[in-house]
Amino acid sequence: MIPEAVEGHLSKIEQAAPELVRAVHVVGSAALGDHNPASSDLDLVVELDRVPDTEDLLAIADAHGAGVDVDALYFLPGELAKPWREAATAWWAREGELRDSRPTYQPDAVTWLQLATTAVTVRGDRPASPADVPAAREACRHTLHSYWQPLLAQAASMAQTTPVLLWTGLGMPRVWHTARTGEIVSKTRGAELAGLVWPDLAAPLRELTAVRADRSIPVTEVHAAAVHEVGRRILGDMTDH
Repeated sequence: MIPEAVEGHLSKIEQAAPELVRAVHVVGSAALGDHNPASSDLDLVVELDRVPDTEDLLAIADAHGAGVDVDALYFLPGELAKPWREAATAWWAREGELRDSRPTYQPDAVTWLQLATTAVTVRGDRPASPADVPAAREACRHTLHSYWQPLLAQAASMAQTTPVLLWTGLGMPRVWHTARTGEIVSKTRGAELAGLVWPDLAAPLRELTAVRADRSIPVTEVHAAAVHEVGRRILGDMTDH
């Protein structure tokens, strides 16, 4: 079920800039049935119908105003049908701010894999984005070492109840699974799959998914230790393969 916030976001843009949006594709947790309004952003890939002028950009920026947890990539017409290495985003929005993406963001193989396999199109036609599974797997492998390994060290030194602990403990298994198989999965499913490979960690990982949905559930030293251990094993598995 796609959150109503998607339609609310689109209506804000269309009221101020009619016929600007050609197609909208939901990716991430909402597309995978794992969206939690308390802890999940909405992730969108948007294809525009024209090159936006100043007023169009203001309409998009206003739609991403304070209190709107929608992250989006905005592409000009035709870009999503190109291989990911050849495509170019024009703008992206994160944490309520619209930015010119060209200095800071380039399309990536994992986004293209999502568009080709798990994305849910809520407006317009489904994209013909060509998946590059080997490149997506390699990107996830690289991300595990460049981003997640330092974050794992940070999580080990922080309080057990911090969002970093949940982000790391549930995020790493998801990325690990894509690196191993080329399949996009949710945080919940990633934790389940890690628990199947390492049964001794299955219970605390399952409990962490419950904490993600209900922050009133206490996080203990057992969970913190499980986060560190699953991360250590994931990094070791990537080194072995």
